[in-house]
Order: sequence, then structure tokens, then C-alpha cells
Amino acid sequence: MKWIIPIVFLFLNLPNTLFSNEVDAFISGGHLYVYGDSNDNRVSIFSTGPGQIRVVGASNSAGQPTIVNGQSNGSIALNGWSGGVYAYMYSGNDDVTIHDVTVAGVAHFDLGNGNDGMHVGQTMSAMDSILRSGLTPISYTGEAEMNSALRVLGIGGNDFVEINGVSVVGRTTVNLGSGIDSLTIGQESAEPTASSLTEFGAPLSIIAGADRDDVNIFGIDAYDNVNVDDGNGRLNLIMTDVWVNNSLSVNGSTVADLVELTGVFVRNELDVDGFDGNDIINVYSSQATNLLIDAGVGSDRVTIDDFFGDLLRTDLGTGSDNLSVSAGDFLTILGYGSTANDRFSYDTTLANEVFVSGGVGTDTLVQAGNSFGSLETDSIEND
Repeated sequence: MKWIIPIVFLFLNLPNTLFSNEVDAFISGGHLYVYGDSNDNRVSIFSTGPGQIRVVGASNSAGQPTIVNGQSNGSIALNGWSGGVYAYMYSGNDDVTIHDVTVAGVAHFDLGNGNDGMHVGQTMSAMDSILRSGLTPISYTGEAEMNSALRVLGIGGNDFVEINGVSVVGRTTVNLGSGIDSLTIGQESAEPTASSLTEFGAPLSIIAGADRDDVNIFGIDAYDNVNVDDGNGRLNLIMTDVWVNNSLSVNGSTVADLVELTGVFVRNELDVDGFDGNDIINVYSSQATNLLIDAGVGSDRVTIDDFFGDLLRTDLGTGSDNLSVSAGDFLTILGYGSTANDRFSYDTTLANEVFVSGGVGTDTLVQAGNSFGSLETDSIEND
């Protein structure tokens, strides 16, 4: 018994910071490193001058302060910064904001497990959300320049990631990981302001990951390829007013997906693969050299309206599918059904050559007001 009392006394007198939300921030080799813990931390990262970067803590949703380098909700200025930013938040429901910076090296954010928030650049919606929740905003954010790569890793949990008013020179990778996640890139407005324009100079890769995910992309300029990939779990993808200087590919999941593209201009190939599930694929007022849609397995609905391009190829796959094309302008149209009963509809569309094959099943071809140079059909029972 004589050892129990001092042991209990020892634990009762441990410092309060042992179980608090602690973040360590330091410069090494010109790079900023930020390490969280297993608790819920909120930090903001921004530059205050040449060679200096600041890490600021704020209270989380439970009202607990974030301890930065030993200071409660500390505002820590670090000198000698000339490279990248590497943040490893570990588990916990963390919230990280980076703004008003020009990052010379890689910007790498590992959010870890937990329901995390990541805000890059001019992310006013995050601050509005914080105000509505009753929290004190760390700051209203400004744009960011990334002169190398940008990487955001969600790992696990229901994460919220937004990127706006950001210019990235190198490759951008956003991997949302498992969980019901939300990603917004750009801002939803008819014409982004100069300060909020979001640009990607190298490939942009989005991996939605497991579970249902919402991906919204508005008003961005991408100077290389853009790839959106979701291998498992429902994908809800909305892209509006997007310019891609190379190719755009979208890979859906094994369940029912929604893909909606409006005002998307792609210099080369626009490729949408729905994979399995009863998918809805809508393409409006857009342009690409080649538009390739593989609806995959399931009873899918594909709508293409006001599209300009050289080639339109639609593979409806297994299932009773519905294809509607209107106000299109193409050189060549190729439409392929598979098993079950498919419906192909072309309305007020221009094309030099058209070939439609229904495959197995009782298939229907509907056309009105088209201008086709030649039309060839195969396995179409109703036309």
C-alpha cells in the first residue's frame, strides 16, 4: 500500500498540458513543420514577411484552446522559412488554414484520422461557417501561391476541404481517404475575381476514396490534366466554368454516381467512366475534342446538351440505359448499347457520320431535327 499513495499523487499533479491540444511548430532546413496530437486542434498558417511564417492556435468547437509551442492559442512567429510546409495533424478533429503565403517548396498536409477541416487560400466560406458555429475566427483568409506541389491527405473521417484563390505551379493531389467527405475547389460565381482565381499549372488529381463524397469544382483554370477518381462509394461531382488545357478524366464508383459538367472546356479528351451502379451523367454547354462516356454496368441516364467536339462516343454498358443528345455539333457520333433495352435519342444535332448499335435487347432510336451526313444502325428494333 505504501506505493499507491505516491503514484496517485504523481498523476494528480501532472501538468494540465499533458492532456490538452498541443501543436509543435518549428523550422528545419528552411521548411516549416507542424505536428499535432490525438486531440482536436485548430491552427492557421500565414506569412508575415520575407523569411517569416506564423502559426496561430485557436479554440476548438469544445472551447478548448490549442497549445502552440507551449502557449495557449499562441501566435508563434518563426524565422528562417525558405522552403515548404509540412503539417502532420494525426488523429482528432482538426482544422487547418493556410493563407497569405508564397510557398517555395512542397505544401504537404496530412490531416490524419478524424473529422477534419482543411482551408487553402481565400476560403471565406470556412470563416463564415466558423462564425455561425459560434467560434472566434482565426483570421479572414487571403490567397496563396504554391511554387511546388500541393498535397492534402484526408486519411480517415468525414473531412471538409476547400481550395480557393490559389495558384499551384507543381502537381496537386487531394486524397480524401475514407469517410463522407466534401471537397470544394474554386468559388461558385459567374466570374471569379482576380484575387480569388484558382489555377493549377501541373496535373490536378482528386481521389475521393471510400464512402460517399461530394466534389465541387468552380471557375478554375487547369493547364494540364485533371483526374477525378472514386473507386468505392457514391461520387457526387459538380464541375462548372472549368477550363482544362489538356484532358479531363472522371472515374466513378461501384455504386450510383452523379456527374454533372456545365461550361467545361477541355482542349483534348473528356472521358467519363461511370463503372457500376445506376449513374446519372449530365454534360451541358461544354466543349472537347473528344467526348467519351462509358456508363458501365447499371441502368444509367446520360444527357448531353449543347456540346461541340469532333467525336462523341457513348458506351452504355449492361443495363437498361437512356441516352439523350441535343443541340450537339460533332464530326462523328458512335453510340453503343449492350444487354437489356436501351434508348438512344438525338435531337437538333449535327454530325457528318453517325453509327448506333443497340446490342442485345429491344432498343429504340429517336431522332428529330438532326442534320446527319450518314446514319448507320445495327440491332435497333424501334426507330
